[in-house]
Amino acid sequence: MITLKPAVVRGAPRSLLGEGPVWDHVSGSLYWVDIDSAMLHAYSPGSSNVGSFSLEESASCIALCADGRLLLALRNTLALFNPRNHELERVKAVEIGDQARFNDGKCDVVGRFWVGTMDIEEERPIGALYVVEAGFRVRRILGGVTVSNGIGWSPDYTRMYYVDSPTRRVSVFGYDRERGEISGLLRSIDLSSQPGVPDGLTVDSEGGLWVALWEGSSVLRIDPASSEATARVELPVPRVTSCTFGGENLDTLYITTAQNKQGVGGEVYTIKTHTHGSPTNVFKP
Repeated sequence: MITLKPAVVRGAPRSLLGEGPVWDHVSGSLYWVDIDSAMLHAYSPGSSNVGSFSLEESASCIALCADGRLLLALRNTLALFNPRNHELERVKAVEIGDQARFNDGKCDVVGRFWVGTMDIEEERPIGALYVVEAGFRVRRILGGVTVSNGIGWSPDYTRMYYVDSPTRRVSVFGYDRERGEISGLLRSIDLSSQPGVPDGLTVDSEGGLWVALWEGSSVLRIDPASSEATARVELPVPRVTSCTFGGENLDTLYITTAQNKQGVGGEVYTIKTHTHGSPTNVFKP
């Protein structure tokens, strides 16, 4: 297994709970949120410019929109944010219960936004997985989820990967890209022997899964065919939250982290990889 050592992105603001990194290949910028500070950050490596936006309410994840706006998942509401004038438009409130909140989300290649919820106490299976389609029509796909987290698809979009963190596994479902539906559970990738629990994930062009390990100080690359780990990115902080590919050639892995009780962590890390990702899918409302 290959071991990789990332570097801190200099100038990028620290987060209390950094999450949801998204690469905008049009502007050449990385977006991410700080959930606990209700902040949205943007970093452009080409110019080292940093933009930080204070939000009216915490957002847990981001999706790009074709018109340059950003789709944000607030506690129980989907909203559109314009980074040019800082306007936030709340579009759709979703009945998810008082003890849950939205967590991780991602767009598929058709332009649907898949987003899950979690128990605020991280103990009860009261969360769910939803898909948001044109016109902000919301469908509930799965229930019985405790902490909905990483979402991704195989390069051919025949499989969907999904993390409910306390299970310590990545579930592999069949995926119907035309209908926006998952079929039965094909199998699970067991990560219980790894340190920490799986959090966010991304998929490279070869189909490899890059899974952030919360309290595991690492991002693990997994071959989904064999369930074997082929690379590990070792970080000097324990709470690794998510990752995404970015940069001009989409071969740079950006990694978000969170601070622990001792204040360690919260930086964004970066490393060049032997593979590359795909352009970020855009939400089509």
